[in-house]
Amino acid sequence: MPTKVIAATLLCDRKVRSQLVAIPAMLKIEGLDRLYINIESNLRGQKFEAAYRPLRDFLRAGTSVPVDVDIWSWESTWRQQPTYDQDQRRLDAIVIARNMARAYMLRTDATHLLFIDADVIVSPDGLQKLLALDHPVCGGLVPGRGAHGHVYYVFGPRRSVPEHPEVIECSHGTCGYMLIRRDVLSTLAFRFGASRETPGKALSEDPAFCSDAFLNGFGRYWIHTGVKAAHWDDPQDPLVAAMAAKDEEIPL
Repeated sequence: MPTKVIAATLLCDRKVRSQLVAIPAMLKIEGLDRLYINIESNLRGQKFEAAYRPLRDFLRAGTSVPVDVDIWSWESTWRQQPTYDQDQRRLDAIVIARNMARAYMLRTDATHLLFIDADVIVSPDGLQKLLALDHPVCGGLVPGRGAHGHVYYVFGPRRSVPEHPEVIECSHGTCGYMLIRRDVLSTLAFRFGASRETPGKALSEDPAFCSDAFLNGFGRYWIHTGVKAAHWDDPQDPLVAAMAAKDEEIPL
């Protein structure tokens, strides 16, 4: 079966200023077959049109690969808004959007889904390096943004992989630059919440997916250190150290 890769990125009103940060670079990825853009927005009518006009105009000018866009909304008068950048309440919509991308990919004949966050800028040759690993769940090396720019998303116990000197095997990385094989996505959906490996620990969708993949026999997460990305920090809304949550502050 020939390799076919769909890239997927998520946008929302909170991240609207990043709408043209990473997408132009995604369209330059070597070997990419299609791009899927998921937009979760509570804006209506002209407010939505004005907010997302740069992306609309960019796509209308023509793209190198086919692009499909899903636009949806999830709001309620009783819904509490997130109070800090890593608040688990923001994960409901993220998990829904990731599972929409998963469902989109599984309706096609694609062999892989490549998640790239809308503020993560990748190089054109990264996908081919990840595909060469032939590993169920792997990704590139992504730094934090803003105040966390000195930290890379490599978490948990880690080891080297002898057959791949540039690879780190670890518990999890970030879905912000993650390549997932079709058989994994046919088995697992995205979620957040209680860890099934460490009772009492709360997980966002990134570690939950990596942990669930491991528990279902797909191995640990691989990070290719030779596939590096840049992480854009919104100058109008920079990430500061105080916005990050500690594990003990996240209720189950």
